[in-house]
Amino acid sequence: MADYGIKISKEGVDVKTATDEQLAFSSKYLVSKVVQNGTFSINVISPDTDYTTTIYHNLGYRPICIAFADTTPGGGKRSMLNTHSTKAMWTMKIYNDSVIFRFQMTSSGTPGVYNGYYYLFVESID
Repeated sequence: MADYGIKISKEGVDVKTATDEQLAFSSKYLVSKVVQNGTFSINVISPDTDYTTTIYHNLGYRPICIAFADTTPGGGKRSMLNTHSTKAMWTMKIYNDSVIFRFQMTSSGTPGVYNGYYYLFVESID
């Protein structure tokens, strides 16, 4: 098979002799494309309660989704969803037309506004 495509080498490296590790981009590898991205917020008032928010995408399929959310009210530190700790648990469910983000705070969690960021990709999870 022929070795052709698009390659971009890192600064100071000759693209014609660069190894894969020395490339900034190569069309040889899959590059996911973001089709939708945005933010969401959940105002947590009391512990031991489920809170949800829904993002609609209407893509007609279940897209790959990566999301990050605050681990404490007001931000500063974020974790990738689906994650949990002794204070809270973030989960998400992906549907053909929407993504539902769910937050569950334990009795040792801190009430407040928790913010999140999401990225939906062209590729399907099915």
